[in-house]
Amino acid sequence: MNMVVLIPSYKPDEMLCQTVRALRQAGFPYIYVVNDGSPAEHMSFFDQARSEGCVVLHHAVNMGKGRALRTGFNQILLDHPGCVGVVACDADGQHEASAVLRAAQLQLAHPDCVILGARRFFQARVPILNLLGNSITRLVFFLLCGLRFGDTQCGLRSYPLRHMATFAATPGDRFEFENMMLLDLRRRRIGYVEYPMKAVYEEVKRVTHFNKLVDSVRIYSSLLRFAVLPLFAGLLSALVFASTPRDAVAAFVSLLLGWVPMALSCRRRWLAGATALVLSALGALLLQALTRWGCSALEAWWLASAALVPVSYTLWLYLRYGRRPRRIRYPD
Repeated sequence: MNMVVLIPSYKPDEMLCQTVRALRQAGFPYIYVVNDGSPAEHMSFFDQARSEGCVVLHHAVNMGKGRALRTGFNQILLDHPGCVGVVACDADGQHEASAVLRAAQLQLAHPDCVILGARRFFQARVPILNLLGNSITRLVFFLLCGLRFGDTQCGLRSYPLRHMATFAATPGDRFEFENMMLLDLRRRRIGYVEYPMKAVYEEVKRVTHFNKLVDSVRIYSSLLRFAVLPLFAGLLSALVFASTPRDAVAAFVSLLLGWVPMALSCRRRWLAGATALVLSALGALLLQALTRWGCSALEAWWLASAALVPVSYTLWLYLRYGRRPRRIRYPD
């Protein structure tokens, strides 16, 4: 099988060795393990992985899962330039060998797409905080970039060789890297395949280094950066509207000024500019109509925004990033 498995690991236990053995039995000839700065008392597990035929890479200090993945990508690009792709999985036993093998098979069938595992949350006893956090993140992804994901935080993913250099440059050193990679799917218009997999929580004693507070802040701050320009544009438009006479011309100018930074960020600026003129005119007419119907200026502004913001943001995503990438989802 012309696929490589990549396992980032920090402070592993015996589950790392069990994972490696299971992957060997599943038929994977190349397995890379990245030691992300683990203390000396954990070195024996990496030695065992090496004795099983793995290539073990080392960080002198802990640099985060994202950096460990990029280290592995870089070395695999050097060692296996002819491989089809790289399957990344966790070292804590959460990803069964059969699920890793399924990801590799799908990568061979879809060599230009990223393969994403989607855990079946409602077929396992998933901790409520894990389920809630994943559901919220999936909603935020849809609102911010218009992409639907069945699972935004599953570490089992396969990256095609064609896009490895792109993901090697994806920002984010820790757990936010995997979310930034999903945003890159929109930026680069890279297709993705989702397939269902078993969620393993109680069968194994998992060693996790995910800090629910600190790492969640990193993840959501990385997501908000994706939409910082539209947020700034909306704030600018609101400030201009609040500081000018509230007639049709002022409403048109405030809406148009809000669109200016968004239009400048688009590749097809002339089309973005024309879109800004049309939406600003429609917004001004809507504001005036709401005012005539008895709404105050502030009420009219919020009602018009509720109608125009989803349309404006969707159009901006298209004008800046183009069509949404292709999504293929395999049923349960």
